[in-house]
Amino acid sequence: MGSNDKFAENLLATSFSQEAHALVFPIKIEHHHKNSIGVEAIAGAAAFEAMKDYERHVAANGTPRSHHLMKELLTGFAAAEVDKLFETKGLDWLDRERARNLAINEAHKLADEQYGPGNVQPNGYFLQHNQDVHQ
Repeated sequence: MGSNDKFAENLLATSFSQEAHALVFPIKIEHHHKNSIGVEAIAGAAAFEAMKDYERHVAANGTPRSHHLMKELLTGFAAAEVDKLFETKGLDWLDRERARNLAINEAHKLADEQYGPGNVQPNGYFLQHNQDVHQ
């Protein structure tokens, strides 16, 4: 895969998560939305919010000492965001465990794309984009 292909793939992944975040967080999911909201959209939205959680955490507590610790933090943030979405949006018809796993993988991927592989220092991208859903 060429560098242009990798760039486009990274841009699409970030864009998907950002769009899913903008779609999922502000709406109240009614019965008629059930067929249009999938586990991938929930996972993408949760991953994007987990990245914002990570950037807020670093701003408040400092940068983690290792890439491994950053990934552990992202795992916790992504799983928590999936649980919040399932509880606040009534998503019982979806596979929560699959959504958690997808969100965790997506958050790890987003971190590597935005900060660079092995890097733990956020660049503020996620806090600069989208609305804050924890107001």
